[in-house]
Amino acid sequence: MNRAQKRQLQAYIHFRDKRMSLPALIQFNWRIFSLVAAAGVGSVGSMLYFHAIFQAWVLAAAYGAIMLRDIGQCIRWSRTWPMTNELLDWAKVERLALENNLGA
Repeated sequence: MNRAQKRQLQAYIHFRDKRMSLPALIQFNWRIFSLVAAAGVGSVGSMLYFHAIFQAWVLAAAYGAIMLRDIGQCIRWSRTWPMTNELLDWAKVERLALENNLGA
């Protein structure tokens, strides 16, 4: 099982009995969101330090678009979660989690 599949399995296990809301998804993925935010602040800050205002605006727009894309994806996941939750075979999900040392 690859890393992306394991992460998806972790999300299923984490949200099994919970509501998958936007704040809950952001909290679940806080490492990724904080890494993108830190990279954006660092990049824009360095451009401002070197007085490259146009490049700072371009980078701010790019990192803003990345964050909006990720938030949009989280919104789509939260809207489809009730159906996904009903369709999943939880016995198989738990078995895969145990086989991959993810805890069920």
